[in-house]
Amino acid sequence: MKKIFIDYPIDFSFKTKKTFTTNEERTQHLQQVLRRKKVESPSHNYSDYVVEDITWVFTESEFWIIGS
Repeated sequence: MKKIFIDYPIDFSFKTKKTFTTNEERTQHLQQVLRRKKVESPSHNYSDYVVEDITWVFTESEFWIIGS
């Protein structure tokens, strides 16, 4: 199980068993999680968020840089 951290649109984290090879895969998964968890997003639709970069990756965690 890997823990994913983001700080935009809010400080938010979630766990996943999924392994990602591209930022497109990360973006799709992020949008699904935001919808499923009903994360508050007053300024953007969930589909506006994209994973632009990953600042660090460890065996059990990643920190994603999100843009819109």
